[in-house]
Amino acid sequence: MFRKILLCSDLSVASDALVSCVGDLQQLGLEEVILLHVVYAAVVPGLENALRAEATKKLTQYKEQLEELGLRVQIDIPLGMPVYAIEEEASNYEVDAIVIGSRGESLLRAAALGSVSFKVLQIARCPVLLVRVKLLGSPEGEGVAPCQRLFTSLLVPYDFSALSALALQKARNIAMVHGCPIRILHVNDNQRRLTYLSAEAMKEQDAFDEERLCKLRDALVAEGLNASYELVEGVVLQEILKRSDPRDTSLIIMGNQGKGFLREAVLGSVANEVARQAEVPVLYVTARS
Repeated sequence: MFRKILLCSDLSVASDALVSCVGDLQQLGLEEVILLHVVYAAVVPGLENALRAEATKKLTQYKEQLEELGLRVQIDIPLGMPVYAIEEEASNYEVDAIVIGSRGESLLRAAALGSVSFKVLQIARCPVLLVRVKLLGSPEGEGVAPCQRLFTSLLVPYDFSALSALALQKARNIAMVHGCPIRILHVNDNQRRLTYLSAEAMKEQDAFDEERLCKLRDALVAEGLNASYELVEGVVLQEILKRSDPRDTSLIIMGNQGKGFLREAVLGSVANEVARQAEVPVLYVTARS
């Protein structure tokens, strides 16, 4: 599933923590890691060689750490705008996923992972695993990435779009390997629906949605997987976050776009906020993956 990944580093302690997550991906077939650090030379013209030397030293440490796990590792340090360089290198290397942190501090505090990662979600052609790295104490303190139990319990926000179906398929593939439970979540925002539907029509739609969710669950159970669904009323973002407590959920798998009632981009509009606020990692399936 994830034979080759692009691991984005900003050389901070947050990146140290992110590297510690890679081992969890080996059971999904990970064989090769591309360690990427983008030198944003526009900020410090004339210092490209010095910045590359600094990056090489740090990435070599990561390379040795990952090679001890039996992985093949390459180092790449291009010049350019971080967001576009990440997408370009992901395409050049034909990686199966981009792994990036949602927080971080980079050299000269420029192009930090925290500011780049959300933009990567919008343009990536392959899945993006976004890990929220917590820094203990000051920004220079120790980084903690919640990856010790990455594939323990999967939450899939589902809006019946093709992209959410792909996200559910990813969850299914992971669960086939790890045996972890899958929870499918569909949220109906009744305040939004009341603008267009009567109470009776909403009741009929709920029954139709529940029938479809039941079929999705039953198909997974028929394959021997532990699957369940929830059909709830509320605000989509709030309901996703409410069900992503680290004690109950190890990974959210969702599309970076979606459709809601009357084809409104409900999941797409909350994807960035889930990335910003969720305490657990999020695996985004993109429209072009």
